[in-house]
Amino acid sequence: MYKGYKIGVAVPAYNEEKLIGETLKGIPSFVDRIYVVDDCSEDRTAEIAEQFSKRDLRISLIRHEKNMGKGAATISGWKAGIKVVWIYLLQWMQTGRWIQKICQLYLIQ
Repeated sequence: MYKGYKIGVAVPAYNEEKLIGETLKGIPSFVDRIYVVDDCSEDRTAEIAEQFSKRDLRISLIRHEKNMGKGAATISGWKAGIKVVWIYLLQWMQTGRWIQKICQLYLIQ
């Protein structure tokens, strides 16, 4: 968490077995979620990312069945993050706190 905000990072990866470990080690602790998107690598990128995900629960591995390019891999990571945001938002709404927040923002001046 950074200044009260949850932070997620998308890491597109294609044939990055030599660098994926250092990349993941270098992500700061204030990052809450890390989405590694293996873009159908032909090397051990996914295997290494999977090993890291067992030690660091912030890491989720997403695998493309065919190579779609860096842009598509980035978007896949963003979509995974958006799903988490929506789940959090729905959980928040179910608690009833959203009514209190709306009242605070709009009705009480």
